[in-house]
Amino acid sequence: MLLVVFGAGASYDSIPSRRRERDSVFSDQGAPRPPLANALFDERGLFTECLQRFPACHPIVPYLRSTPGAAMVNVEQVLGRLQSEADAFPDRHRQLAAVRFYLRQALKGISSEWLHTSKGITTYKTLLDQIRMCRKGDESVCFVTFNYDTIFEEALESIGVRLNAIEDYTANSVFSLIKIHGSVDWWRPIRNPPVVPNNLDVWEVANTIIASADTLQVSDQYVRNPVDGIGGWPQEPPMFPAIAIPLEQKRDFECPHAHLQALERALVYTRKILFVGWRATDVPFLDLLKERLTPGQVECYVVAGGNNDTRDVVNRLTAAGINIAQFFLEGGFSDFVLSRKVEPFLRAPSGATQIAAI
Repeated sequence: MLLVVFGAGASYDSIPSRRRERDSVFSDQGAPRPPLANALFDERGLFTECLQRFPACHPIVPYLRSTPGAAMVNVEQVLGRLQSEADAFPDRHRQLAAVRFYLRQALKGISSEWLHTSKGITTYKTLLDQIRMCRKGDESVCFVTFNYDTIFEEALESIGVRLNAIEDYTANSVFSLIKIHGSVDWWRPIRNPPVVPNNLDVWEVANTIIASADTLQVSDQYVRNPVDGIGGWPQEPPMFPAIAIPLEQKRDFECPHAHLQALERALVYTRKILFVGWRATDVPFLDLLKERLTPGQVECYVVAGGNNDTRDVVNRLTAAGINIAQFFLEGGFSDFVLSRKVEPFLRAPSGATQIAAI
């Protein structure tokens, strides 16, 4: 079993022709680049338009933006502090609910525009091609992504892996996908939805739900609905976006229990892991890896570049008891895939890869 873990750096650097612009987030031309965590609330284009839709989160947005001449804001750290204040200050529940709706709307739009810019050509598809070429016999591949966007799903569907319903993500016998922190096209039914008049538009419906956030009872069920709107509204009762708040020390997963069970089973048989653009700061996931992986039987390849600090990633994985076979430092996801350096790692029998010096 091969496990491939994608972090924000993967979608950020997922169009090969745009890789030279990696360090220029604010000056990107054309479609907005899928952001890293610290750029989720930047004052630019689509982000600003989407924030206007959800006024409940406006009071906390200044905390989440970096300003020229000041230290870079750690968005995940700030959101963690805001969440810790919610029990004593109920407005935080509404503000953070608005953040979920905002993230869903902004990143759904970015996914669409980024894929339009790529004209169907993404680094994800090239990596899939390399994995399929090097896959041995009946080897299965489990993909885990921490991204909310649907850019990788488009790549999977290009090779015939259809994701029409929640069950489809783990139904394919070769390729499965686990979206640990939710998705822009996932929703959770509300057990006690607020009364929503028929004459409201979709944004008013969303803000009606947000206004009741401190008393909402959200179901553990998940529904996939890629159509723009608020879940299945107006045909179905409005739902809540299945998107986790990005926190530095994540507290829980935002995905169906059946998906987590499938991941746990896959980890037992995993012998190789490819980490791409992931910072290894998600403690529950690190704990899951340490608990389920077979000690001494797993080799890992870490791909990081640009804003990712490879040494920190390797150190965090090592501290969690996960051995590192190789790491790739310079360039990032696109440069790594175009170099085809993953192919010897994928082809080599388990246990044959030399441990790289760190």
